[in-house]
Amino acid sequence: MAKAIPMGIGNGEINPLAGIVSVADSFDAMTSVRPYRGKLDFYKAVEEIRRHSGQQFDPNIAQTMVKCQMQVFNVLNNPRQMKDLLTQDLG
Repeated sequence: MAKAIPMGIGNGEINPLAGIVSVADSFDAMTSVRPYRGKLDFYKAVEEIRRHSGQQFDPNIAQTMVKCQMQVFNVLNNPRQMKDLLTQDLG
């Protein structure tokens, strides 16, 4: 049985674009300074996305975001990986 999410809407009933925006907006909010708190570092924000996958976020979208974000972290830490990232088969 699919895990229920807010407003009684089940998994698969939410437009995928809304799910993508939800994960992206949450990540942006967590990594931005707010008047009531400092920003989380990228690794902690990714962990929060993972932790709420399947509850607050569509698990497939959250997993894809985490995978892509980790690739970005790797490139930031080693710019030579940019060529590998740009030429890989994303299919």
